[in-house]
Formats: sequence, structure tokens, C-alpha cells
Amino acid sequence: MEEKLWVVNHHEQNPKISQAKIGLDFSAKFKRPISRQCVCNIIQQKEEIKTFVEADPELEIKKKQEIRKRK
Repeated sequence: MEEKLWVVNHHEQNPKISQAKIGLDFSAKFKRPISRQCVCNIIQQKEEIKTFVEADPELEIKKKQEIRKRK
């Protein structure tokens, strides 16, 4: 979810860059590839992503704690 939110925020801060450039920036930051189509889908779903993150801002912390408990 953090990565999707980064894509959405990067697109909002730089509205004139292409989706392919967002994909390259993502790959440089997170060290994993992402397709232009995936970037497009994330941008189209940005409202749902923002709503989901705002509903539970500690979501990532909870997921990490749950994974640690399983190990």
C-alpha cells in the first residue's frame, strides 16, 4: 500500500510526467520493476487507495507486527 500511495503522490506532485517515467522512478526508489499499465491502474484507483490509507493510517505497522508474530 505504501508503494501505491507513493505512485499516487508522485503523479499528483508531477502531473506532466508520463506514466512510463513514474514507473522508472518507482523502479529506482523501490528496486523492483513496475509496468506502465500497473501505474495506470494505480492512478485510476487513486481515490480508493487514499480512502483506504486514511481509514487506517497504522495499517502498515499492524501488518508488520502480524508478520513478526507469525515468525
